[in-house]
Amino acid sequence: MAGNYSLQNVWSFVRSKKLAAVMILLLTLVSAAGMVIQQANIFQTPWFTAIGIIFLINLTACTVQQLINCFRLVRKKPVSDNGRNSFRVKGPWRLWGSGIFHIGLIIIVVGGLVSGSAKMAGQIKLAEGEERYELHHNYDSINEGPFFRERRHRGFGLRLNSQEVIPDDNGDVDEIISHLAILENGYVVRQEAISQKEPLVYRGIRIYQGQAGFAPSIEISGPGNKVLVSTYLLLESRKTGGKTEFGFEGFTVPGTPYSLNIRFYPDMVQQGAEITTEKYILSNPAAVITVTDGAEIIAREVVRSGGFMEFAGYRVKIGDIRHWNAFDLVNDLGANFVFAGLWVALAGLVIMYLPASKNARQK
Repeated sequence: MAGNYSLQNVWSFVRSKKLAAVMILLLTLVSAAGMVIQQANIFQTPWFTAIGIIFLINLTACTVQQLINCFRLVRKKPVSDNGRNSFRVKGPWRLWGSGIFHIGLIIIVVGGLVSGSAKMAGQIKLAEGEERYELHHNYDSINEGPFFRERRHRGFGLRLNSQEVIPDDNGDVDEIISHLAILENGYVVRQEAISQKEPLVYRGIRIYQGQAGFAPSIEISGPGNKVLVSTYLLLESRKTGGKTEFGFEGFTVPGTPYSLNIRFYPDMVQQGAEITTEKYILSNPAAVITVTDGAEIIAREVVRSGGFMEFAGYRVKIGDIRHWNAFDLVNDLGANFVFAGLWVALAGLVIMYLPASKNARQK
């Protein structure tokens, strides 16, 4: 008897509404803190997972008890439907709907726990013509949950064939469309055009178009015309005063104390000492390159595409200009659970608010 009483107490506590309220409050507070404190990935910490598991146990216990109550009502008060027993009993429609709704919530919580522990989100930056494969070491930045495994990387390739810029009436960017090729084992298997408005989904990975900008070809040569650097430099994009600016700070010249600060203008207009850009499109591209040695400015010049500047025995040349895009890739198995849970919960809500049947009202 004492053992049964203890089990009943445990069961009552596990499925209590007070415990549910406390867990919901904790999850809400921690989630809000996670959004405010961006530096700390709170959603992947063991203690956040522990709170989620306790809430899942509580929610499951409440749902099980609710379903038990439903089955009890069915056994006691069946309604005849052409000689067969039916689940359409007097009064329990809302109870069934509530049970289904809670099942949906369980699936959503499971999805959230899976996302927090086994999700991967990373970013790959590509200049036009460049390709990279979806593997851990090819990401510019990546965040993997504690239970995400290397084998879950798909290993397909992405190549940015071209970038299409659609300007608005003021010459600023209205929309950017990236023309992507997807490769498997070196062969193109699919070609897609994606915008910032909707992602591309391939093999369970959602691919979002993120930042975009320009990538000028930079060649730096030293004494004896020895080439020290030859690369496409992905310039950073910054919004200033409603306009987008492009540049790169602190590009180091190998083997020297010199650094380059680059401010790029896709459509340069120069009036005296003032330099501005009128449009995003590449109509008159040029860059202001400032060479520094620590805090000291060594040289500063305007260099157009195909031109060069010289300083202290070194030469910086700007070649052709390409576009670049940053692509955010998300591998989130838990998202499928969340979407499925939303549909189940919605079905439960529909059942909860269905009008009672005529027979049920008469009884």
